[in-house]
Amino acid sequence: MVNGSLRSGTLLLPKTSLYVTDLSRPGQTLEDATDLTGHFRLRLAPGTYNIHAAPVSSCPVDNTFVIPAGSPPVRLRVVASALTFTHCPPSRTEIVGAPHPGRSLHKTTLAVRGFLIPAPGRKGSVFLIPQTSGGPVQEVPLNKDGSFFWTPPGPGTFIVQAALPGFCPVYQMFPVQRTDRFLILSVHRLGTDGKCFPAKASVYSGAFALPAESR
Repeated sequence: MVNGSLRSGTLLLPKTSLYVTDLSRPGQTLEDATDLTGHFRLRLAPGTYNIHAAPVSSCPVDNTFVIPAGSPPVRLRVVASALTFTHCPPSRTEIVGAPHPGRSLHKTTLAVRGFLIPAPGRKGSVFLIPQTSGGPVQEVPLNKDGSFFWTPPGPGTFIVQAALPGFCPVYQMFPVQRTDRFLILSVHRLGTDGKCFPAKASVYSGAFALPAESR
């Protein structure tokens, strides 16, 4: 069960159509709408979903979120940007108050599914370096769609490093706990002016929203 709200800033948006496309099962789109208070409720199976909306007087909504198997009930906060005359900033979808999985989901071996956002469009590698004395460097293959699979040696603090054509260099430290199952690397394309912004590494144990790419 997914409970959510649609808003622009702090203003809740009532009676607005929502279109939720199941990216894990192509061709399936669910149409719903917010109620008089701007809230909605969806019953969704584990998978990857894209949510669309076109609120009146707000920028369009176009976000992707993931519900992994075994995730606790999910609360979404969908925020549409205010409409301007020059451009529309991307909307965002946030996972609100999703608790960590219970002990029944505990695994003895860490297995982390990763996503590079935006996708590189070509194969490459990322390097995971544990911050322990003498820890081995792991080279992890990166798919064209930005996905990868990583088996950390255990909980701890790691550095992710990558140098991908057309992107700013990636060098980011992040912690991993035994319950974490997903790693999102938000990176920046290399601008024509040569400016670079630091990447961001985020880990999750339950449902999460993929960051929107500015258009």
